[in-house]
Amino acid sequence: MKISLAEAARRLDIHPCNLLLYLASVGVSFEEIFPEIEEDWLDTIRSQDPSRFGTGEHLQPPARPAGPAEEVQRIRLGADALTVVDKLKRKGFWGTHRVEATALRHLCRQVSDLSPALRELSTVGILLGKLPRGPFSLDSSKKAIVEQLLAGSTTDPHG
Repeated sequence: MKISLAEAARRLDIHPCNLLLYLASVGVSFEEIFPEIEEDWLDTIRSQDPSRFGTGEHLQPPARPAGPAEEVQRIRLGADALTVVDKLKRKGFWGTHRVEATALRHLCRQVSDLSPALRELSTVGILLGKLPRGPFSLDSSKKAIVEQLLAGSTTDPHG
């Protein structure tokens, strides 16, 4: 497939004039490569001088960031952490609306030790606040993840 000379130069990470000069130095006629060049030439050029032209890996599109569904699949929370998330969500503690650690302990009476659950939530990036004292809230930018976590939990967070 043919591509523009400018696009070929961009893929090789050089100026189009330098590409023309290089191709002329290896005996390629101007008419063969202007205004469009065969993509096969790029592979040939890279194989002849890999230190100068590289592999073109840096031009690959960046990996798509994980969406909420993919992120939820990677997150595994214990029952205590899910209980804390559920209580914070139901009471509306998102973003700047925070709850003190003592009040959270009262809300989550069924959780025997709150510290590991808070550490777990902080590690996965759902919980905002300084451990161990707080105040705490859920990260509002992770609302979709939180809701999917609670919807997909197999344990009953209301326990």
